[in-house]
Amino acid sequence: MGMAKALPKRFYRNVNVINGEDNSFEITLDNKKVKTPRGNVLKVPNESLAFAVASEWNSQKDVIQRSSMHLTALCNTVIDNPNHATKSSLIDELLNYVDSDAILYFSDVDNDLFTLQLQKWLPVITWFNQRYEVNLSPSRGISLVESDPCAKDILFRHFNSFKLPCLQGFLFATENLKSIILTLCCVEQEMSVEEAVQLSKLEEEFQTENWGRVEWAHDLSMADIQSRVSAAITFIRLNFESSAKESKEIFVTHQSVEFRIFHCCSYLIIHKDDLSSLDTADCDSSSLKVEELLITMIEAVSIFLKNTLLKPVILPNVLSNTLVPSPFVKNVCDITCKSLKVTIISQRDTLIDTSRIFQLAGDTPGEICKMELMNVDRLEVIVDSYNYVEHLWEKALCSKCFKKDNTTLNDETITLLAYLRTTNECIDHFNQTSHSSEKICGNCSDSYFRLNDYYDNRGSYTAFCMDIIDAMNSSRVEWSVKLGCCSDRQKPEILFLLTVIVALLAPILFYSLVWFYLKQHHIQITYHFLIDFFASGTFCDPGFKGVVLVVANEELNFVLLAFPVSLDITSSLPL
Repeated sequence: MGMAKALPKRFYRNVNVINGEDNSFEITLDNKKVKTPRGNVLKVPNESLAFAVASEWNSQKDVIQRSSMHLTALCNTVIDNPNHATKSSLIDELLNYVDSDAILYFSDVDNDLFTLQLQKWLPVITWFNQRYEVNLSPSRGISLVESDPCAKDILFRHFNSFKLPCLQGFLFATENLKSIILTLCCVEQEMSVEEAVQLSKLEEEFQTENWGRVEWAHDLSMADIQSRVSAAITFIRLNFESSAKESKEIFVTHQSVEFRIFHCCSYLIIHKDDLSSLDTADCDSSSLKVEELLITMIEAVSIFLKNTLLKPVILPNVLSNTLVPSPFVKNVCDITCKSLKVTIISQRDTLIDTSRIFQLAGDTPGEICKMELMNVDRLEVIVDSYNYVEHLWEKALCSKCFKKDNTTLNDETITLLAYLRTTNECIDHFNQTSHSSEKICGNCSDSYFRLNDYYDNRGSYTAFCMDIIDAMNSSRVEWSVKLGCCSDRQKPEILFLLTVIVALLAPILFYSLVWFYLKQHHIQITYHFLIDFFASGTFCDPGFKGVVLVVANEELNFVLLAFPVSLDITSSLPL
């Protein structure tokens, strides 16, 4: 019997992500690039996937367990493509599971297992049929499922919209779940990976419950499958995000602006008085009211968080302001909402103790009743959740878009939304008929400027809630930057360039003109050497000997200058 091959030891200390060629990302181990089994550099299309792969390498301890590095394995498969897979071949493999899907085969005996399958599997099949407009019917026993003849065509078109890396992820998840239905449910986030694995192992779980199992082996198997499927779903989502950004395709339906903040928490604000009334109410009369209110708050806070958490990570459609939530953040949002809901419900089950509440009836002040109902837990989950919602409501100026009852939109908001909808419809219409920005700008300018003027005349940032402000900012960016419809952006900068040129040439022209017109004046000097000149008059000394300079300027004005000399110039200079 041969010995098992020893696992390689971890030989690196630091794991990093660096920018590669063609906007790709690479993983380095102590500044050495990670390579695939065939020697290719491991490159991924986006930073999120790169960090996910890097975390697998960084999580290795003393030895490198490649069997646990599922994201790395998927990347290697895509890059090396050892089986020479194509989109068509991968789609064909996926469509084979339509007829052999694990959750389409029910027990052929009317027993507890069949009842459990009806309870767990049938709602999933129903959702799948409605979502993809197919008609898959379960089968009893091992007889072949009679699939809908159109189902494969519909699913083929669906899978054909994905790139090859995503299809590799679909196939990897489907092979582990033995179900294309459960895989698509996870991708669509209709259920968690843990729930999908439990449904795929439903019959096995049922049998082991009756016949016993080895706990540690079962747990390891379940954990390994969950790890594989989770890696596959993550791989699909991250590759899909990258391909969606590259192709600029937004797979969403057309919809108007959604009030993501105030439509969720307005109900809570309305019940603010109900909470305040607990200060004076008797516990016996308000216990039922509080219980109903808490149930409402649980649902409202969860919906509120789900919508507001998705808001910062939306991808706006270029033309219609539709929203595409990031799958990763949507998953985080779902987990957050579920955890909050579970926390509040667990506190509520502890707080709403009917016998304890009725013991507080009678002379007990209402404040004690409120404390017992709302604040008895140390974390004050319910109160803090409500305060958080109320704070965000005020911070987002939500009341600016509602009438005083906090449920009906005011006239200004309705009018602006109508203008916004008209502008978006105009842009969409001309974008479908003509991809020229000039035609869009020319035909939709009236509706856009009507929208913009109405918004500015109402005070913009002080007159509307944040949802309207966000919608206007997005519309302005699309109009001015992406479509280039602002008139001042379309005109060439001739005036500005001329001004700069004149400013640069002005000093040169000025000094050139000065040099040309203001020449230096040359003084003409005529020397006359006279002896014994002007014996009288100005030179009163008849014996004066010197030099008389007759200076004549350009205006022919003569000036006589006399300089005495000490030498006998008659002997050295000719007369």
